[in-house]
Amino acid sequence: MQNSRYPSRWLLSIALTLLITCPVFGQLPQGLTPSELANGSVHIVAVMVEFQEDDNRFTSGNGKFNPSFLDSDSITLDPLPHDRGYFEAHLEFAKNYYERVSGGRLQFSYEVLPEIITLNEEMAAYSPLGEDGAENEKLAFFARDVWEEVGNRGLLNGASHD
Repeated sequence: MQNSRYPSRWLLSIALTLLITCPVFGQLPQGLTPSELANGSVHIVAVMVEFQEDDNRFTSGNGKFNPSFLDSDSITLDPLPHDRGYFEAHLEFAKNYYERVSGGRLQFSYEVLPEIITLNEEMAAYSPLGEDGAENEKLAFFARDVWEEVGNRGLLNGASHD
């Protein structure tokens, strides 16, 4: 089992939280609560991404879905399989949460694309190291490479993804 400061199964949760709460909690006008500002609609398109298989102690797993070290009866939080249904369940939780805390003012929808995208790089190519943020551009390269591959495969139908 490889050590990681941030296990990959939390990546989706962290990304969703940042995506949705940063605009809401950035700078609140005086006297308003976050739930009063949360209105409108949010549509999340989730992509399942794999990397080239590796054995890097600075990343979690080996770059592939459902790594063998998670296939254990002792794993009770987010057990395998980490498939489309797994991510849909997490997004359904986020949908229920944000619609509830917004008092129904925020409409939340989602979809998980059916294919797993395999990038040409190992996970480490997209993992910033250090605490100073000097390598954070690697995350932008990750987003670029994922969405380019989604586009190349024609996985978005365009009209519903403005």
